[in-house]
Amino acid sequence: MKSNRRALLRVLLVVAFWYPASAEAGEFLLNNGSIPNGTGRKVSGVNVADGWRVYQAFDVPGGTGWALGSIGVDGWRVQDPAGLGQTGMICSDDGTGTTANCTSPIVAVSLNLGNINPFESGWVDVPVNAMLQGGTRYWFVSSANHADYWTSLYHAPAGLASYSIRTSDGMRFDSGPTALRIQGPLDVPALTVWGLAALSVLVLTTGGVVIRRRRKALQAGL
Repeated sequence: MKSNRRALLRVLLVVAFWYPASAEAGEFLLNNGSIPNGTGRKVSGVNVADGWRVYQAFDVPGGTGWALGSIGVDGWRVQDPAGLGQTGMICSDDGTGTTANCTSPIVAVSLNLGNINPFESGWVDVPVNAMLQGGTRYWFVSSANHADYWTSLYHAPAGLASYSIRTSDGMRFDSGPTALRIQGPLDVPALTVWGLAALSVLVLTTGGVVIRRRRKALQAGL
């Protein structure tokens, strides 16, 4: 019985570690890319050119939806005298497919672009933990955390259209896609956890057998 149990544990261990990890773990669910050529969409406080917010649309395909692990943007920093960076929010669509509804943001994170060269890529990714519904449009909104803040998000070679809002008067300006990427969670696959559990049991079981055999050998010697 004991030998059969150890054999079963060995089979479980091999299957658990051989079985491939989920293809979704850590993959890019969305990646617009970036074009670091010195041009972009301004994100700034009210003391810099009347203040600007950027709204980037993205669609979650139909199905089970997305589990998010991180979200990132690419661009360059012109000035951040207060060191407060910018806020990035994931907002719902207002139902038109053309405008964000940020009355109740789904995600709100702090982003600090460290790159100061407008001709270099400087992606900044921050962890998030959220679920987005499949077959739904969402918006990633970038806004300044200080009146003197000023960065620019690079244009992107792929993705949906974006728009900017001038905060001083609410005027809207439509544009092409900006540099945005979203990654899935970096979770340990369940089967790997199962494999570790099986390994632990196997070690304990094998170790117990070895100890009992040594004890019997010592007793026989006495």
